[in-house]
Amino acid sequence: MRCVHGYRHNPIKECPREAEEDSAFCPFHEPVGGKDFERADLSGEDLEEAYLSGANLRKANLEGSNLRYSDLSDADLSHANLSWAHLEGSDLSGADLSHASLGSSRLDGADLSGAKLIHADLSLASLENATLASADLRGAELYGANLNGANLFSADFRGAKLYGVSLTGAKNLRYARFDEIVVEEVIGDRLVRQGKYSEALESYNRAIDVYLLLKKLFAEQGIYEAASRYSIGEWRVRGKIQRLAHEALENAHVEAFLPLTARFRKRWLAFLEGKLRWLANRFLWYTSSYGESPWRVFLTTVGVILAYAALYSHLGAVEGAESFAENLYFSVVTFTTVGYGDYVPKPRYHLLAVSEAFLGAFMMAFFVVVLSRKVIR
Repeated sequence: MRCVHGYRHNPIKECPREAEEDSAFCPFHEPVGGKDFERADLSGEDLEEAYLSGANLRKANLEGSNLRYSDLSDADLSHANLSWAHLEGSDLSGADLSHASLGSSRLDGADLSGAKLIHADLSLASLENATLASADLRGAELYGANLNGANLFSADFRGAKLYGVSLTGAKNLRYARFDEIVVEEVIGDRLVRQGKYSEALESYNRAIDVYLLLKKLFAEQGIYEAASRYSIGEWRVRGKIQRLAHEALENAHVEAFLPLTARFRKRWLAFLEGKLRWLANRFLWYTSSYGESPWRVFLTTVGVILAYAALYSHLGAVEGAESFAENLYFSVVTFTTVGYGDYVPKPRYHLLAVSEAFLGAFMMAFFVVVLSRKVIR
């Protein structure tokens, strides 16, 4: 006797399997939990609307199978092969998919609330409009995955590889957990220690893409504090690339990462440019946290004024200035380019005063730019 399962989403469809003895349903549609299919080869099988709640599917081969609208809640799918499987609209809430292979699978609209996807491979998988509330995706591979419109409430992405992932329109992003230092940067650091500079540069480039993605997403949702963190991460990695540029000069396939001079095969010139760019990167970090902290600019400004005042006082560079307070006054007037004229530098210290005036004009403009970015956002 044929299985009498009636398909909710396709009423004219009939189950092709025979019913089990003493049952009106086949093994997959029988409404009994806890079924055991460990290591079963179910590749390419039509298991649409299967009832597999609490089932043991450890290490099962479900490659290319049709599991649309199936109930896989609380099922054990750890180490299972679900590559190219169709799981649209399926209930995978509470399921254990740790180390499972879900590459190129279709999980659009699936419910993965509370599912364990630790170190799962979701590369090129489609999870559009899926529910990932409280899902554990630590260490998951999400290269090229489509999570557009997915509900990410309390989802844990720490340690996940996010290069190439799409999160357009993702919901509850502010409640999801992401690494402050993305795993691609961590991998790059490890490769540097191993002396694998070209691989490190490629990993750093992926890290920049991830930081840019997260910065954009959080900024679009008005979560500017998180966006600032990822902006800092982006610039930090750029600094690492600039510092490493000369190390990878002989690797032609990484030229896109290198300073322009590196392409002329002049190692010393590439080294010099890389170091100068790195110094500029460090300057931006220490003075403004890569343009994200007006307070750092302000504190840097105060520090510069005090440093020049101390230098003037030590050198006796200002006519008529006897005390530190008078030298400090002259430093403030010079830094702000007010120039009242009541105190003037001695002739041989004119260039010193001019250098402070130039630096002051730059720092004040820099402060306005950084402050404007924060206020406008």
